[in-house]
Amino acid sequence: MSKHNYLIERGLDEGEVGQAALLYEAAFGAKLGVAIKRQAHRVNLLSQGLQLDHAFAARQVEPHADQLIGMVGFTTQTGALTAGVTYQKILRELGFFRGQKAALVLSLFERKAKPQELLLDGIVVAVHHRGQGVGTELFQALIAYAKG
Repeated sequence: MSKHNYLIERGLDEGEVGQAALLYEAAFGAKLGVAIKRQAHRVNLLSQGLQLDHAFAARQVEPHADQLIGMVGFTTQTGALTAGVTYQKILRELGFFRGQKAALVLSLFERKAKPQELLLDGIVVAVHHRGQGVGTELFQALIAYAKG
């Protein structure tokens, strides 16, 4: 437990998928928007495709218990936070032609981890919780995990 009103833990809960998708969209929507124009499509794909075990979550414990206020995603050889956003899901969400274009553009962002390597997939903190050390603690948790 941190000395603040939030807790940092590995993994996201199933019930947090919607919150996590919205947080990720808030941080990376402009970048993802190059491939997928509509925000609703981006959030829907993220909600379907986040690998919950490839993240650390910051959850507020008081006054709004268990509210997701930040997260950091990572990639290893076993998976990535966004690895579940598959080609098939993109085509299903966007249709064939838009899906092809989106998949091609998104492939430019994809990175594969080498053995014994952990890659940062992105870090985001909710706007009202920035400047309170949440991002720093998420990053420290990820570093500790990487050192194993």
